[in-house]
This record gives sequence, C-alpha cells and structure tokens, in this order.
Amino acid sequence: MTRESKMSVSDVISALENLSVAEIIQVIAAAEEQRDGRMESEKKELMEEFRAKAEAMGLSFDELVGTPPRRQATPSRGAKKAGKSSVEAKYRNPETGTTWSGRGRMPIWLKVAEAEGKSRENFAIKS
Repeated sequence: MTRESKMSVSDVISALENLSVAEIIQVIAAAEEQRDGRMESEKKELMEEFRAKAEAMGLSFDELVGTPPRRQATPSRGAKKAGKSSVEAKYRNPETGTTWSGRGRMPIWLKVAEAEGKSRENFAIKS
C-alpha cells in the first residue's frame, strides 16, 4: 500500500473479515511493529523539538522537565539477589533465533505457528 492509496480504518477492518486467525495474528504482529517503530521515531522528534525550544530559552532539557539529580539506586524489597540467574529459554524460533522461557506472554511468532497448526514442541530447545 502506497501513501497515495491510503485505506480508511473501516476499509482495513472490513478486509480483516476475510482473513484466517493465523493471518489476523500476522497482521497484528506487523501492526505492532509499525506502531512501535513510529512511536520511537516520533518520540525522538518530540524530544529534539523540546531540546531546541529549551535551548532557545536558555534552559537545559533537564531544567525544562525538572529531572531530579540522580541518586545511587538502592535495592527494593522485590529486587533479585546477586548470583540468581534468569530462567532458561525453553523454545526457540528457528528463523530468527529469538527465545521464550515459557513464562509470561507467549511471543507472537509462537502464536502464529500454533495458529498454523504447528506444535509448540516443534520449537522446544533440546538439552
């Protein structure tokens, strides 16, 4: 889709009605990637705009946003103890090499694979 041939939101939603679950999961993953990329670039643009305006006023960015001086971090009650390792990965995406420990939210690549009928065990890391 080019910039000249923009689809309306309602056109996109209508197009989703003809897709399978696996295809919808792929669309969601692509949309999330686009959203994340655009948010990051727009965030950078906004930060540069704020920095330029602060500089024009003779202020530093930290003065503008009221950033407090940094203090040395103190461990919180829920902080990890030294020497404790993270959970080992149980599943690996053979195409990208990304892994998942089996805890928390299931990664999109595994959701797509399962929606396509593949077994989670196909991606298990053999030890």
